[in-house]
Amino acid sequence: MSKSSHTVRRICLALTMAAAFAGVPAHAGPLDGLTDLFSDSESRLTVWIANPADRLNLSPWDYIELQQRPAAEQGAPNQHPVQLNADSVAAALASVQVVLGKDTVALFEAGELSRLSRAIAGSLAKATPEQDLTFVTTGRHKELGAYGAKLTSTGRVFYAEGALQLIVGVQLSDALLGLRPGARPTRALDPGKRGKAAEGVQIAAPARSDARLVRKDWIAMSLAAQAAPAAAPLAAPQPAPAAVVAPAVAAPASAAPATTVDPAVQRHFSQQESRLVLLKRMLDQGLITEAEYQAKRAEALKNL
Repeated sequence: MSKSSHTVRRICLALTMAAAFAGVPAHAGPLDGLTDLFSDSESRLTVWIANPADRLNLSPWDYIELQQRPAAEQGAPNQHPVQLNADSVAAALASVQVVLGKDTVALFEAGELSRLSRAIAGSLAKATPEQDLTFVTTGRHKELGAYGAKLTSTGRVFYAEGALQLIVGVQLSDALLGLRPGARPTRALDPGKRGKAAEGVQIAAPARSDARLVRKDWIAMSLAAQAAPAAAPLAAPQPAPAAVVAPAVAAPASAAPATTVDPAVQRHFSQQESRLVLLKRMLDQGLITEAEYQAKRAEALKNL
């Protein structure tokens, strides 16, 4: 049996033990905690879109926020507010690929596309010309290993010159993988700037004919703005219906609360799993030596 197979078996065993101590059924899947982590993100995102005045924190690190455009960055104002179709935004983001080592991979996975496209379309409809949307997003990228490496990206989004503008500050980084539950990154994750290209970011040549690279970390994708929705006419007041008293019905017995995995514990094991997968990939590509791989692998297994 290969070293990677032993690693996967050890990870799965550790996850099962963590689930047992948290009081969950033995059949709980190793990725259930990742689902729990964002279980209420859709409803909170809907509330935030209605009034995007404050930062929306989706995890200890992930966030979406409308920010005032830095005064030091000169240029024409953004074309905000703007009505964009969320599906069109998702399709544009899905086309963005970056160069990672010898590979070209998608910058966003399905969950990230869903969250970001809704946030962009909803918030830019309320943004001022001097506001940008910034974000930190973490997703599990299955194309980078059997279990998918959990990697972080950051960006700045705005609409100008008839195009959705995306500046990438960090691409598919494993900077958060080594952090224990409750810890915070030692440095801020820069969402990207107009005035300076981000280091370590390389967007691949656009696949869309209506997209162009402004800079190695900046891509512009043409998107047609929609007409603002017309105000609905006021309906004539209707007489209130007569009250009907419904027969009393006995309330059903409340179900026992379902037990769930502690998100902090599950997040920790998911991070170590992703770190091991990424280390093996770097070894296979010759980016690190066997000695470096074994040292980092031992460190990750020790954290389990």
